[in-house]
Amino acid sequence: MQIAFTTLCLTLALASFSYNAHAQWIQTNGPYAGSITTLASNGNDLLAGRGGAINGTTIYRSTNGGINWMETTIDSPYTAVPNVTELAAHGDVFLAGSNGYGIFRSVDRGMTWSASSLSGGGTSFYGFLDFAGYVFAAGGPYSSNSDSLYRSSDNGARWSAIKGHPSKALARVGNTLVETDAHTIYRSVDTGVTWILASKFDLSIQTFAVIGSDLFAATPVSGIFRSSDTASTWMPVNSGLTYYAITAMAVSDTNLFAATYAGGVFLSTDRGTSWRAVNTGLVNLHINSLLVMGQNLYAATDYSGVWRRPLSEFMVPQASVSDPHSTSSSQVYPNPTTDFVTISNTRNVSVLNMLGITVLDVTSHDRSDLALDVSNLPAGTYFVRSDGSAALQKLIKE
Repeated sequence: MQIAFTTLCLTLALASFSYNAHAQWIQTNGPYAGSITTLASNGNDLLAGRGGAINGTTIYRSTNGGINWMETTIDSPYTAVPNVTELAAHGDVFLAGSNGYGIFRSVDRGMTWSASSLSGGGTSFYGFLDFAGYVFAAGGPYSSNSDSLYRSSDNGARWSAIKGHPSKALARVGNTLVETDAHTIYRSVDTGVTWILASKFDLSIQTFAVIGSDLFAATPVSGIFRSSDTASTWMPVNSGLTYYAITAMAVSDTNLFAATYAGGVFLSTDRGTSWRAVNTGLVNLHINSLLVMGQNLYAATDYSGVWRRPLSEFMVPQASVSDPHSTSSSQVYPNPTTDFVTISNTRNVSVLNMLGITVLDVTSHDRSDLALDVSNLPAGTYFVRSDGSAALQKLIKE
């Protein structure tokens, strides 16, 4: 029995080595020239925005995950082709913020673009946010005397200014809208009609990200900060970060990705408490934007195009995994199973998929043997956590 268990452990170790050896970033087939500054998606449509026009093009489109890229056309009322600073999808409409030339929109899946009512005006746009039936656009003055926070109720065709709020970043925490001009943070509970001061920030804020009630602020020199009280107070969450120049963040379930300029991509699975670099295969570590699309994470780089990596490669649970046939305080049986599985001597059981996402959670008032119906789960490998333990037991669903 000891020999069999040792053989099983060796097999699992070799399988883990093989998995990690092939888990890496893959470069898509473009766009190669120039700096890709922003990414957006809707369905199968993936868009990449360039910081400067090359051959009159600043936005590229792919419908197959970056295998092929197509140039798009911006119908601009200006002689110069606008530099794209931010892309976003709002329903079936794509929006593009520019550096000093206003907001453009596409109603044909990003193939062609036309100016919205907010064109020119000397404002550079940095972010869009869907909230309560509106789309908000955040920007900063490209020249003096420009409003910088706008709101639209018709998918970005027409915009109205929210006076007195130049804005660099926007976020939604529950029913509260949060915005900042990089240093002063405001919040609104009436879709931006009125604002109250939330806090002042000594550092410049690049962008926000949200996981549940936790708000994260990325800075260009001091890493990431977290607030659990809707931006009233902040604490640094940088343990494990080796580069503090944060350019972008992306969220997948409760997993937070951070892009850095020169340090590549980092991942936190515990809401910023700890971080680890996830750069295997990534040749260019100058990352400008991140995007979660389907089952993949995309990264936009300087002069190396767009890169892709499956989310499943990042989020295999890092806790120890037990042999399903070993003896422990809680046993998992039958294993493998097709319909029902019993976990012995426990009060709470969570079943996680390969992304580390909880797909089943059952609690009993008393410690007992819990029978779980897993018949509706797709066949594959899962992990069972008993009573919140860090140790996971492997479960095979056939």
